[in-house]
Amino acid sequence: MHTLLRRPFVTTTAALVMATTACGSTVSVFNGGGEGGEGASTSSGVGGQGPGVGGGTVNPPPPCPPPDAIVAGELCDPGPLEICPADLPFCPPGSGQATCQNGVWIVDGPDCNPPPPLPCESYLDATSCEADFACRWLVPGCTEPQPAFPEEGCFPKTPCVIGPPDPCGGGSTCTQVIVDPCWNAGCDACYAETTICVLDDSDV
Repeated sequence: MHTLLRRPFVTTTAALVMATTACGSTVSVFNGGGEGGEGASTSSGVGGQGPGVGGGTVNPPPPCPPPDAIVAGELCDPGPLEICPADLPFCPPGSGQATCQNGVWIVDGPDCNPPPPLPCESYLDATSCEADFACRWLVPGCTEPQPAFPEEGCFPKTPCVIGPPDPCGGGSTCTQVIVDPCWNAGCDACYAETTICVLDDSDV
């Protein structure tokens, strides 16, 4: 009687592959460790940008003073001032150009003519009239009949010259009138002759 000997059950790699494949799953036969995950970074970031080497701070030029405060020849800040506007006599505000050179203001700009003088008739009181060197305040003098102007007023200081030709123009005629020479002089006289331009339709 023969005894049947069973081969020892040896599990091979191929058998494992077939067995697990039959079950619908996949097994990596050669496990080489696979791809590892990304490791954590151990180095810190580089710091932010620092100040440039050798970079200096440039200060802005000092501001310009007001135009009416700049006077040619007066002292100024010798710093790097820009060209500043300046006032000029008889010109619109800020018409001049001022620069600070060697510590003093140099002002350039146009030459402007002064405005024409106001006519003496524009002054309505004796104080402002007498303040204008070209005008005089006249008060009617004492004479009968009265060949003077009917009321006091401001007139040119220089008497007109009776023509012809008549120097007044504009519907006026150079006329002799009687004025009070002592209206502001503290004297007693009240009669003096002078000539003024009188409107042709006046009562003088």
